[in-house]
Amino acid sequence: MLLAIGGLVYLFRPDWATWAGLAALAGAVLLAAWVCAGFDSILAVLGRRATRYGLNVTLSVLLLLALLVLVELISTTNNKRLDLSEGKRYTPSDQTTKLLKNLKADVKAVAFYRPPSPNAFEDRRGAEELLRRYADLSSNFRYEFVDPDRDPGRAQRYKVSQYGTVVLEAKVAAPKEQGAPAQAPGAVASGPAPAPTKMPALAEATLQEEQIMDLDEEKLTNAIIKVTRGGKRVMYFVVGHGERAITDSGKDGYNAIRTLVEKANYETRELLLLRETSVPADASVVVIAGPRKDFAEQELATLKDYIRRGGKLLVLLDPDQAASLTPFLLQYGIKVGDDAVIDVDPTSTLFGGSELAPVVSRYSTFHPITRDFKNVATIFPLARSVDTVEKAPEGVGLERLAQTSPQSFRGKLSQGQVRVDPRKEKKESVPIAVIATVETTPTDKAKGEGKGGEEKKGGEAPKSVKARIVAFGSSSFAANNYVGAFGNRDLFLNTVSWLAEEEDLISIRPREAKSTPIFLTAGQATVFRWVPVGLIPLAIAVVGSTVWIRRRRAR
Repeated sequence: MLLAIGGLVYLFRPDWATWAGLAALAGAVLLAAWVCAGFDSILAVLGRRATRYGLNVTLSVLLLLALLVLVELISTTNNKRLDLSEGKRYTPSDQTTKLLKNLKADVKAVAFYRPPSPNAFEDRRGAEELLRRYADLSSNFRYEFVDPDRDPGRAQRYKVSQYGTVVLEAKVAAPKEQGAPAQAPGAVASGPAPAPTKMPALAEATLQEEQIMDLDEEKLTNAIIKVTRGGKRVMYFVVGHGERAITDSGKDGYNAIRTLVEKANYETRELLLLRETSVPADASVVVIAGPRKDFAEQELATLKDYIRRGGKLLVLLDPDQAASLTPFLLQYGIKVGDDAVIDVDPTSTLFGGSELAPVVSRYSTFHPITRDFKNVATIFPLARSVDTVEKAPEGVGLERLAQTSPQSFRGKLSQGQVRVDPRKEKKESVPIAVIATVETTPTDKAKGEGKGGEEKKGGEAPKSVKARIVAFGSSSFAANNYVGAFGNRDLFLNTVSWLAEEEDLISIRPREAKSTPIFLTAGQATVFRWVPVGLIPLAIAVVGSTVWIRRRRAR
């Protein structure tokens, strides 16, 4: 009795550990005294047949319990789950899995939910299931639930005012402020840009926080990216030539792209090259999306200088538009065709495309951008060919990223219509996206450095850098009305991640959760109502009564 009391006290009141220990010690002494006083009687009892049988049964039960505990431990440490839902909605996406597997910083999620009850509108069970899946993938991810009504102090500390809020926090080393001064999102960059600076040293670790409402996988994954990256990157969209606007929410605009990249921890700004002497030094990626007018020589010189400094450039060109960019890209081995692609493969029509909107499923299997695009299609409305030259310029590496089906032609765009002569044009797989990696030496005119990597006055040769260029033969594939189709979103965001040298973020992103309700007719609803309530209990009662009657008659 004393042993049991000591164990229960220690279990439920750890602060009474001293008293629990004294009770257990007294119990152990009394038990030892009882064994010594009645040792002969104990041996006699143990020698009985019934005792031995009872001990065998007890030992068997203990071994079974030990086996069950062992199985439970193995299943806990090696958690395997089978997702049978439509679209694998309970299986983490490739991006989430990759991010958590490579997670270095300790990330903690504090979820402010009330206990499950009819009055609680927030989905605590769903949130707990999602957070548990994340914790299973990384030991550096932890979570806890806090009832804001019982612990208002923590809610106030995290500035939480609504139920269902999740706060992510992580300690990361944030980079010091660099480059051009910050501008308001959407503002047009103006004035001379500062000279390029060296990569800054990391500052001391700071606590990064991010709040999430209406928790889902996409929001949680993007929040982890934000708190672990230690600051936003800046993406500039070139304006002034009729480009697709990131503020345009119409079907041809790029507002959806702006939303996607800002969710991925980028800051978006517009860049008017005519007002600039150079691209701002804080530019992680510069995007030219569907220009209609030609670029001035000054603008092309600015872009060329940006590439020379190791810049990252994404160009999306539509047929018969911005001809001045064709010779600009050609100097880096990218050949933009004066044509429009026609794909007569019936598969394109089957999957929602057309002859002028080819559905692409042929990608580079080696490049990080499309390495995981094994069963992913993309659609390119009104595209032109973008190919590599036969002999790459010195210091330039070229690779085709995406190609149409072998049932494609190179047509001509004339007065808004695409014309093709099958007798002159042959069917072939037409490349519509190319990557160029340019090894170059940055120059600094202000310091009088020579062109082509001449040595500085101090005798130290400037280090070479690698610029990156990706050119697509269509800007429509990332427009508001197409970016959500097939794998277009992943292709664009993977390209941005590769250009920004964030290869660990290249993946297939979380799928949108889709509700799949079950609709029953009145008859089906009646069956489902009465089978578990009436039929199954009645069947059990009938079987039990039959067995009881038969046994009674057999006596």
